[in-house]
Amino acid sequence: MAVVRALGAPLPLHLTRPARLAAAAGLVVLSSLISTCSADTTGPPGPPTQLAFVIQPAAATAGATLAPAVQVEARDAVGRTATDFVGAVTVTIGTNPGGGTLSGTTTVTAVAGVASFSTLSIDKSGTGYTLAAVALGLPEAPSAAFAITAGAPAQLAFAVQPRATEAGAAIAPAVQVAAQDALGNTVPGFTGNVTVVITSGTGTGGATLSGVTAVNAVAGVATFSTLTIDLIGTQSTGTGYTLSAATATGLAAATSDPFDVTSGSASRLVFTVQPSGTGAGAHIAPPVQVTARDASGNTVSGFTGIVTVAIGTNPAGGTLSGTTTVPAVNGVATFSTLSVDHAGGGYTLLATANGLTSGASSGFAIAAGPAARLEFTAQPGTTTAGAAITPAVQVMARDALGNTATGFNGNVTVAIATNPASGTLAGTRTVAAIAGVATFPGLSIDQVGSGYQLSATATGVVPATSAAFDIIISTPIQLAFTIQPATTGAGATITPAVQVIARDFSGQTATGFTGAVTVEITGGTGVALLGTTTVTAVAGVATFSDLHVDKSGTGYELTATAAGLTTATSASFDVTAGAATQLVVTVQPSTATARATITPQVEVTARDALGNTAEGFTGNVTVAIGTNPAGGTLSGTTTLAAVAGVASFATLSIDQAGNGYTLTATAGGLPPVTSTPFNIAPGVVTHLLFAVQPSTTPTGTRIAPAVQVSP
Repeated sequence: MAVVRALGAPLPLHLTRPARLAAAAGLVVLSSLISTCSADTTGPPGPPTQLAFVIQPAAATAGATLAPAVQVEARDAVGRTATDFVGAVTVTIGTNPGGGTLSGTTTVTAVAGVASFSTLSIDKSGTGYTLAAVALGLPEAPSAAFAITAGAPAQLAFAVQPRATEAGAAIAPAVQVAAQDALGNTVPGFTGNVTVVITSGTGTGGATLSGVTAVNAVAGVATFSTLTIDLIGTQSTGTGYTLSAATATGLAAATSDPFDVTSGSASRLVFTVQPSGTGAGAHIAPPVQVTARDASGNTVSGFTGIVTVAIGTNPAGGTLSGTTTVPAVNGVATFSTLSVDHAGGGYTLLATANGLTSGASSGFAIAAGPAARLEFTAQPGTTTAGAAITPAVQVMARDALGNTATGFNGNVTVAIATNPASGTLAGTRTVAAIAGVATFPGLSIDQVGSGYQLSATATGVVPATSAAFDIIISTPIQLAFTIQPATTGAGATITPAVQVIARDFSGQTATGFTGAVTVEITGGTGVALLGTTTVTAVAGVATFSDLHVDKSGTGYELTATAAGLTTATSASFDVTAGAATQLVVTVQPSTATARATITPQVEVTARDALGNTAEGFTGNVTVAIGTNPAGGTLSGTTTLAAVAGVASFATLSIDQAGNGYTLTATAGGLPPVTSTPFNIAPGVVTHLLFAVQPSTTPTGTRIAPAVQVSP
């Protein structure tokens, strides 16, 4: 039966589906002849030509059903749902960033053109998954991208297994343990603490796991970058070790693959018999021994290399004697003839061998021999006549090798050996040595001279003579103000310039003094001494040319100090305020009742540029209403002469209640100042007043203006 219809008209509904398809095909032929005709979107849907995801797959947890259910529909050429389509639609993974597997019912028969997939799930996490939908005779359709996230952490797994390593060497690459969900996906949100322990191995002496063995996971992975295994005892290898990883949060533990640990070759030297204390020049006993060991601390018995010892830490500048280079036997080098010539505590030895890490011994002491001679170890220096020689003279008893004879405690006596000016040595001249040292802290010579020398003697030892020294005058001992600070204005330079001198014990200027002198101010609150307050003395005199003080006040003093000299205090002086440059409301107006006196009384102060009260200001200060929210009138004495820079207004009042009043204070030549806002509250009504009085008016005529009465 031929089917004829107008172009664009709907197909008759009574036609069978093949007839409708044939008719539609015929229409396609007809429509191709008329290029300007548009697609038919008004009639029933045409045959399916494409698939489309109408409910896209949404992000889901690995293994969980994609929800809402994914839906794919068949559409005709103009995008309408092909409701007659009842074919099978299959979905598969399109883009597979996590290597996942699609589970659930993946092939569904369409109903009215729509296939719904309600049981789909993907087992591996990843970002950027897509699905692809196919049906017989229709092109493949891709879904939008979606993500699969890991589920809750359920277990641990070794992501990077431990590999065979040498004892004591870091396991590389670094072992990694991942927190996984039940499907084996790494859970990036897991940040718990993971601990690894060694769980097995066949080494004869066992092994210990070192390094950081407890690590917080980062993005679900705990990385152990410092793990090492040390073999215990003399074993050379261990096989079949495993690591176990666990958490405190209940995740299933994991065990690594087996791996082996082998001992290394000789890598370092260790003192296995340490040097012990002995006398200077005597053999160190028992003999020192140095052992070659591998990285895990095992003795390498096959090492026969040459080992050399030398002094490492040398507190007394000693020299090591004896046989200092020997070959190792079964990994051990023995040194039986070592000695050190200088006494001292805290010596160490250093052992070296070609290709091995050197080893340092523990500390040991070398003791001095008996006292043989004296020596000035703190020489007398140039000193002022009559003053104590400083630093204190010291005389030391030494043994035959030059070491301090710390066991000597005999008496040592000093005297003048060379006396160019017939001076007299005063102070304690005989002192008992302590640990071989005699100290003379109070020695002095009374006569000025050049080339003095002292002698030191003690029973049974060779005496000593000091180096030459001089006795001079003019050692500074104290400071004094020679130009006192004078009264000055705040902020102005104190003139004349303050001067401080250094004096010797006789009160004369110590012209050789060139030290730093510092002055500070005392008295007052918050006061600061400004300018250059530390000056280097010239010929014993320190001049302070730019000192000034920012706060006015009376009874200030300066204190002068210098290292090692007695402090000096100046005479007292005053600092006066400068000329008035500003007004300040120092007692602000407070809330008051209408017509009542404002209390406490308002005060306005004249201040100089530095904020000091200008006490010399006695000009008139006038206050007036600034902000007038209620049209009030200010009563009381509003103009006062300042007293010592302060004007106090004790009788002010305002007659009208209102909020936000301010007062403005003015004085000739000074900028005005405005108070903080304040309020005037209504008063209590006690009587009435005629605000507008009645005026004379003819009989029978209304009184004008109108009479007004106010409270």
